[in-house]
Amino acid sequence: NYFFNRVYSHPVAKIIINMSVGEESKEQGSLSGSLKLNVLQIIKLEQAQNGLKHSDYARYRHHCTNKLASLYKSLKMQHGRFKYQKRKIELHKINDSKHLQILLFSAERAWAHAMDLKQATERVPDHRQRNHLARRLARASRWAAELAAAASVHADNRTALETEAYHSWLSGQFYIERLTNSPILTPSTPPPSDPSKGSKSSASLVLVPERQTEAWVTALARLTRARRIFLDLSRLARDAESQSLCLSTADDIDSSIRFCNYKLQSTRSSFPIPQSEEDLLAFAQNNYGAEGRGGGGRLTG
Repeated sequence: NYFFNRVYSHPVAKIIINMSVGEESKEQGSLSGSLKLNVLQIIKLEQAQNGLKHSDYARYRHHCTNKLASLYKSLKMQHGRFKYQKRKIELHKINDSKHLQILLFSAERAWAHAMDLKQATERVPDHRQRNHLARRLARASRWAAELAAAASVHADNRTALETEAYHSWLSGQFYIERLTNSPILTPSTPPPSDPSKGSKSSASLVLVPERQTEAWVTALARLTRARRIFLDLSRLARDAESQSLCLSTADDIDSSIRFCNYKLQSTRSSFPIPQSEEDLLAFAQNNYGAEGRGGGGRLTG
């Protein structure tokens, strides 16, 4: 007993024991869904401190890149010193909130790149950059879908709801941008090809009114879902700051919802348009994650 007491009282032994206990509790916490991530607080703080007060999306994108490098390094998931190596985040191996932060800042980086391209196209219109913008928003939505999937398994209920609302908001923004500036196809539909030419036909890529109306309804439904979740979270907030963040985000989504309603009022198609908020929420639930959930539980960094 004297020998074991001397060994376990040694400073190095205490550190090793504490590390092993910490890792064990971390794994048990992740299995029980106890990881926490304050999505709104994190992104609002990072955006305010890194360029978005002055609409400097390039600076914020650069910050997200640096933040991701720091997170990968802390998790010992570097991409190699001389040759780039992809690092995969597997759903069943997530045991730290930093894994969720990697997915969050990957979505934020893609979103910031899209907003930077949008500013450039507003100054000098360019159809290729518009398509690039839509692709980056689709990428951001897919990262957010992976974040929501991971949070639903490994995080607490509030984090799972917040990430779900975050994904719905980004997905709705993607549909609006795609339909407003490049009304071609929804992300879940592969582009048809011209058999005679063996390539895509530009005439066949334009959405028919029914498909365009369905895309607008999808955008409206996902934005409505995000708004409802943020309003519900504001009622459950434990402090005034969290409540204010949720309410201000819901107010920001209102303008996009009004724009979708305006577009739907001017469409003429046979596609049934939900008339109530409950019908929109049911539509969003049935079509949730169509463009981003089929990732097999992993993404590359």
